[in-house]
Amino acid sequence: MFDVHTRYATYPDCSFSVNKYANNNHIAISIVSAEGPISNLTVNIDRIEKYPEDCSCVDTNNFPEGTELIKKLSIGEPCGILSSGYCVYPVYKFDIEKVKEFAK
Repeated sequence: MFDVHTRYATYPDCSFSVNKYANNNHIAISIVSAEGPISNLTVNIDRIEKYPEDCSCVDTNNFPEGTELIKKLSIGEPCGILSSGYCVYPVYKFDIEKVKEFAK
């Protein structure tokens, strides 16, 4: 478990919900607490298909603290960028086993 600090609040005792996006099998990660969902860490961008399935875009548009959390927990490394609409998203290669250590 880990704490999530945003510009709005601190959420103690969080964990990940880990799934795969149905259209491309890339890793889908959400952050949850005992109180309920906090945020999606990743976002599904169509062009992610050119990357391996352990890669996903970090949803910096809705959760700007995402890249710092990834660094803090040592669960992934940046490997590219993709744009969608007016947003540019960093692509991270996730260490799936390490991510699962923080999953419920």
